[in-house]
Amino acid sequence: MIVHPMRLYTELYDFSPFELGSLRIQGNKILAVIVDVEQDPPCRSEWVAQALDRIFEHAAKIRTPMLSLPLLGHCYGGLQLNTSLQLILAGLLEHKSALPARIQLRMPRTYMPEAWQVLAAAGLMENQIYPLFRS
Repeated sequence: MIVHPMRLYTELYDFSPFELGSLRIQGNKILAVIVDVEQDPPCRSEWVAQALDRIFEHAAKIRTPMLSLPLLGHCYGGLQLNTSLQLILAGLLEHKSALPARIQLRMPRTYMPEAWQVLAAAGLMENQIYPLFRS
């Protein structure tokens, strides 16, 4: 596809970035906007917390039976593992009454001991939270 340079410049001039902490819904995918490459560090806890809050609200609204979550902010945003887990935990506890029947946490296998410890301490094991390992 060839785009005329003036059209490209106009579109770039009019472009405004998405709000940090917001979501983009594309079919059955939820994309969280949590990284600002111009910032150092590129991700902040409040952006992740806001995105997680919106994710759980959206999941409750559409009554999804399953939700698959990565460790938001950890892989690309520079947040520590424990920070990402604590933010997910806070979101799970805040929305505990409306959680999907199954929640998958996408993370490397080596993170599981710490993840289980955090989730078990919050009494969330009975909510069918499963690991989904990635390399």
